[in-house]
Amino acid sequence: MIDGPGGYGGVYWDVPVSPSLGSRSTPSESGSHQLSLGLLVHKGDSKSAGGMMTFPLAPSNASSSSNLFLPREVWLVDDQEGLVRLQPPEMSEIPAGTLEKQCALWVSDELILWRQPTAGRRFALHCSSSASLKVTSDGVQGEDELIPLAVVSTAPLPTQILQRFPHLSGCSALRVPEGLKAKIPSLLRGQLAVSMRSEDTGHALSATGVQIQGVLDHVFGFSASKSPLGFKLRDGSEENIVEGVVGTVQVWAPTAQEVNLRVFDSPSATRGRNPTPSPSAIIAMTLDPLSGVWSAPVASSHLWKYYTFEARVYAHETLRVETVESTDPYSQSLSADGERSQFVDLNDPRTQPLGWRSLRGGGFQAKVPASQQQPLHTHPRRHLRPLGPPALESFTDVSVYELHVRDFSISDESVPPRLRGTYLAFCPDAIRAEKEKEETKEEKEEKGNSSRKKFTDLSSSSSSSSSSSSSSAADETPRNQPTHTFGLKHLAELRAAGLTHLHLLPTYDFGSVPERREDQLIPDPAAFRDSLPPDSPEPQAAVLAVADRDGFNWGYDPVHWGVPEGSYATDPDGWIRIREFRSMVQALHDQGWRVVLDVVYNHVYGGGAKSRYSVLDKLVPGYYLRRHEDGSTCHSAACNNVASEHVMASKMMVDDVVHWAENYLVDGFRFDIMGHLMMSTMHDIRQALDLISCRRREEEEEEEGEGDGSGNEEDNKTKEGGGGGHESKTEGGMRYLNKKRNIQQKNRNNNNNNNNNNNYYYLYGEAWDFGEVALGQRGFNASQLHVAGSGIGAFNDRMRDGSLGGSPFAPPDFQGVVTGLALAPNDGSRIRKQQGDHAATLRELLVLSDWIRCGLTGNLRDFEFETFLGVRAKGGDLRIHNQPLAYGVEPQEHVAFLGCHDNMTIFDIVTEKADQAESSESRARMVLLCHALVAFSQGVPFFHAGDDLLRSKNLDRDSYNSGDWFNRVDWTGSTNFFGSGLPVETKNGGQWEFKGTLLREAKRLAPTKEIIQRTHELFKAYIRIRYDSVLWRLPSAENIKRQVRLFNTGPRQVLGVLAVVVDSLPKGEVEGEEGKGEEESRRGYDPKYEQVYVVFNCAPYEVRVDVPADLCRDAAALQLHPILDNPKLDPITASARVEGGGPGSNAVFVVPGRTTAVIRAAAEVGEEGGGEKRKEGRKEGKKEERYGGKVEEGDDDDDDDDDDDDDDDDDDKIIFYVMHVP
Repeated sequence: MIDGPGGYGGVYWDVPVSPSLGSRSTPSESGSHQLSLGLLVHKGDSKSAGGMMTFPLAPSNASSSSNLFLPREVWLVDDQEGLVRLQPPEMSEIPAGTLEKQCALWVSDELILWRQPTAGRRFALHCSSSASLKVTSDGVQGEDELIPLAVVSTAPLPTQILQRFPHLSGCSALRVPEGLKAKIPSLLRGQLAVSMRSEDTGHALSATGVQIQGVLDHVFGFSASKSPLGFKLRDGSEENIVEGVVGTVQVWAPTAQEVNLRVFDSPSATRGRNPTPSPSAIIAMTLDPLSGVWSAPVASSHLWKYYTFEARVYAHETLRVETVESTDPYSQSLSADGERSQFVDLNDPRTQPLGWRSLRGGGFQAKVPASQQQPLHTHPRRHLRPLGPPALESFTDVSVYELHVRDFSISDESVPPRLRGTYLAFCPDAIRAEKEKEETKEEKEEKGNSSRKKFTDLSSSSSSSSSSSSSSAADETPRNQPTHTFGLKHLAELRAAGLTHLHLLPTYDFGSVPERREDQLIPDPAAFRDSLPPDSPEPQAAVLAVADRDGFNWGYDPVHWGVPEGSYATDPDGWIRIREFRSMVQALHDQGWRVVLDVVYNHVYGGGAKSRYSVLDKLVPGYYLRRHEDGSTCHSAACNNVASEHVMASKMMVDDVVHWAENYLVDGFRFDIMGHLMMSTMHDIRQALDLISCRRREEEEEEEGEGDGSGNEEDNKTKEGGGGGHESKTEGGMRYLNKKRNIQQKNRNNNNNNNNNNNYYYLYGEAWDFGEVALGQRGFNASQLHVAGSGIGAFNDRMRDGSLGGSPFAPPDFQGVVTGLALAPNDGSRIRKQQGDHAATLRELLVLSDWIRCGLTGNLRDFEFETFLGVRAKGGDLRIHNQPLAYGVEPQEHVAFLGCHDNMTIFDIVTEKADQAESSESRARMVLLCHALVAFSQGVPFFHAGDDLLRSKNLDRDSYNSGDWFNRVDWTGSTNFFGSGLPVETKNGGQWEFKGTLLREAKRLAPTKEIIQRTHELFKAYIRIRYDSVLWRLPSAENIKRQVRLFNTGPRQVLGVLAVVVDSLPKGEVEGEEGKGEEESRRGYDPKYEQVYVVFNCAPYEVRVDVPADLCRDAAALQLHPILDNPKLDPITASARVEGGGPGSNAVFVVPGRTTAVIRAAAEVGEEGGGEKRKEGRKEGKKEERYGGKVEEGDDDDDDDDDDDDDDDDDDKIIFYVMHVP
């Protein structure tokens, strides 16, 4: 320590520096190079003084070390950026603190916290409405008002403060004077600082700026959280009718000194036919002092016009009062590139495709007016409602296919060029209309009615390798799903196989792509010529040259959460993007899909007062973005982390989810980096969606009664009363709340609150626990451990890492159970021993096998099984990285996945990890094992688009900005594009040598068309088998613990083999059970199968697996599942067999290498449980399950309606989805 004048002191280091070792050449401003010394001081985990500090050691023209100047001393003063000196500082010139950091936190109307010692110190709050504060050696100067702060002697901090701000534990508390509370709102609109002085001498010791997020919530949060924000139309009631006014626009900006509404006649200041840089109207907005909400009426003449907000607000980033212009955080429509918000009526027909008003989201169906009846999609006894996606009984019926909107069609030549990469590429009607527009009159006459056949048969040749049991692609396509393009045909096949949910990567307005097509740059076509070698760097160089200005990006760069992205629309200006997004949702619903939105609430693309992409941080600087204790913005989630622990940030997320559910009828949400959101926010979102489900269920039940006259007396009371049968708002609200209470009570009775059929919206996300929120530092965050029991799904990285090996951050050739660990080692294992010697890899193989077993059984922390050590343990008691191996409470919380848009595709991962001697056929079988592990896991299976076609991104580990070239998908299955050049250098350059070695082998490693198509057919077969039996989709933990058992476990297991059996509950027990768990027990009964088995042989050779006698109910009844028992589908899989099983002998499963075998025992049918075995898994006269599959006509919707059907007209047919079982 050293002492300085006035009691100043600090730490010093004596660091010997050798000029030859401690210097480096850095470019100067003129472009020449000079020798310099780098200095980096850490303050905990943070870099002091803003990061690396450099000092010139010689002039730029120095030619030898003899001319070097090496400083004897370097002085860093109080961690202040820019205040680094080479000589002892004159302390009288050093400011006593800085306002560039905000280390004091005003957390309530009573307390300000600052991590400083308080003994012998006195503190004060400095306020300036004009931002005139500055810090000198004598302390803070320039305030309008100086307020003394009392030191709170009690320690620790109050419980309610620690619950809200756990990361501030240990800070000193300073009390605000009681009489100041009334002035707090006005003080928060200016610049604030807290100073510290010596109580004895009065010397200024330090000063800092103030963070005000906590006090904003305390003062305004309650009122503001109940305020509707954004543009709202008048509701039409008499008290709200104002002549010439169509609605109100409101924005929360409690720290703003002034806010004006600026209205524009056109979407842009510089672009388009009539650019208008100046507003046609400027309207002063009115502040509500209780909520901090500014509002202004919107004239009827302003509907469909554009607007922005202009605010005068203090910005801590610039230390000035800034005049900022911002779009509306609650925008519902935008001009291109988010330049201006638009006043829009979402109920206006121009924003809706034909038939939109008849739809309901979340699995609901609605009445269709006679003028909008669509016979191919209707059910006559459901009041002609669109059929839409088939009903799901449980969230474990969900399966997800993850897809990027642009990837789906940008490279699909069967899509009209204008529609490629757009929402409308999902819409058969739009495609048909566009193709007809492109045709000449003569071509139309020539083709006539043959055009539809042409569209249907586009890819019929691709199904030549399909077996009759899995059926051809054309046969599998439901007849109400027109296949106009290769991509739509592929989706139709997957939907027919049983997949239920289409997860779309971000479709909100994001900032990383120019929305106008004419602004999007195109890579140099010469870089993609066929003559280039498979490891050429030219394609990636061309992609990177335009990467930030082309049309591709994943889109995890949110600017406006509530508006569809404009680059996917045919016109990004105004309401067209709304209609086209709705058209996509409507078309996907018609094709039987539910739609999941990928929402990114953990961060925003822009921050600060100057960024064109900043919205939230312009209007309320420093509030919405999570900040470190020194006031700097947190960036652990990518950039500009959003603080959902703050009231209005959380409100905005909840409001946005409700907006998409109600106005766009989506069916689920995937939360990016969900672990950075608070569980309180996730609970509020879940509750808000449940209320929508409750309300819509009530509406549907009322319509049922009105439609057939069978409504009960209570439902029809309002029809008999006066006033046209309309109930008051109070009566309707009470009935709604009573309905909700009844549903909640039913949920509690079923002991399955989150899996009830009244909740239609499935929620899941990335529950990773890292960054500033890790271990609950900012509150109870939505990490893997915390979501347990909430019913919200979380991706299971344990199963992924155990199957594939390592992790996304481990060496690329680390192996896992599927990729050859110990049983087919690659050079990394065999030569470099990077995973240990042979004994170590064998042990790791056993450990990772148990990881996968936990995933196969639903990732339940209470599921018990025999570990490789021979002891029985629950999944939650096993540890991985100091965390429980299994953490879930219910199976719907388990999202089973091995591949997604992040990291590499499964084919690419296998390519890097498998031994280089493995053939393309062997690698494809490894990929199929990955698909099977996911498909037959209890929980919710998740697949990345194209993985079923062995999709390759040329080993790109992060293709978020790698252009269309590296993100292509060939929906015909002709190629997977492996060998199209080295992946982009920005993310992969450090591994080019390794990746290049593999790419040069593309001719040998790339799969043939036959291999791709066989993989796709087997993938569909796995999905069909999953939906062939409820036993793969058990709805509760109790079902799984009772019905699922693992075998081939313990220390004597057959290496590389995972085996599971699922028992059906006895029929008699199900029919007789009442009360708790009745619904789950019913779902645990399969009338077709007594048992189903699955054996995953990850070894490269054939294995024999004994089935313990105590597991097998009837060994003689065991057979390979008929879908797989077909050599035309896959002769290797079809060679799997059951041996033994006779009197006195156990059954033995014989499974070929790298093969998944599904074996089932057919149930007995007939009275008293006797009778013949059911053949081929079905009983004559019984309907098949409706979980997706082939469309059939003429079946009944209800067994009780058989007599009524005889009187139906010929046109009165029912069309719905049923599972096709050979």
